[in-house]
Amino acid sequence: MSFQLDTGICQRRIDSATFNEGEFFDHSPTLQVLSLKKFVKKQDNTDVSSDRYRIVLSDGAHFLQTVLATNLNFMVVEENIKKYSIISLERLSCSYVQEKRLVVIMALRILGQADEKIGKPIPLETNLPEAPTPPTVEKSLRQPTAQLESTSIRDIPALSVCRPPQRGNCLPIEALSPYQNNWTIKAKITRKSELKSYSNARGEGKVFNVTFKDETGEIRAAAFNTLAENLFPKLEEGKVYYVSKGKVNLANKKFSNVHNDFEITLEKKSEITECLETLNLPIMEYSFVALRELHGSPKSSICSM
Repeated sequence: MSFQLDTGICQRRIDSATFNEGEFFDHSPTLQVLSLKKFVKKQDNTDVSSDRYRIVLSDGAHFLQTVLATNLNFMVVEENIKKYSIISLERLSCSYVQEKRLVVIMALRILGQADEKIGKPIPLETNLPEAPTPPTVEKSLRQPTAQLESTSIRDIPALSVCRPPQRGNCLPIEALSPYQNNWTIKAKITRKSELKSYSNARGEGKVFNVTFKDETGEIRAAAFNTLAENLFPKLEEGKVYYVSKGKVNLANKKFSNVHNDFEITLEKKSEITECLETLNLPIMEYSFVALRELHGSPKSSICSM
């Protein structure tokens, strides 16, 4: 069987100054998978749902490096997609990471399997435009202007109303790592803990955590002490937020069952903005298990009924 790739689509879209999730998909391009490679992880984790795969896609003239969304990992594990597979790329997410563009495959359809590489594709050289300037705080959420004038910056709650980032400029959760400084995620709070008191060798304090989730994965975020007390009544389970300027660290698996090697510590400089849009909201992915199989679920799993 012969396949016709959308030759030149990668170069045309990457060169476009308006390249983003919407612009790429005036149609679903037909591309070929040249290679699949799992990211090397520093931590030993046998949970395949947290694995990440780098996929090189070709249009016959150029090839482009992408990352597969973790909810599509089953396609690699079950060998639905492999070297030289022909796919229809139906949805992606494009973001900036340290002035480089990161393309994450969000949805694809398998069209067939070729026996060899089609064409003689060469690396795609991208001239990346500068990343847009991060949004600035306009006013505090639900706080009167008169009160703001008499309140110090230190006392302003961290949850604020900002200009939302431009579409396509939000980083997928699965791409977060300690090596990025300027990032913004757009995610829904799927779980929120109670505000708890703790005591250890360093003293006493307050803490609560939330789990943020988008279409590529989930990550836990924690706030401590005064910041925790300020944020706790303002963050609501089920709502979508823009989050930026948090500290990304390696996750302590002893206290977290979230499928991510990293977690976010919210700080005074962190910006959290409620997303008031009604379109392009994160789509939740669920893993359904029969009741009779619940006993085989990993320890500390969260179950909803």
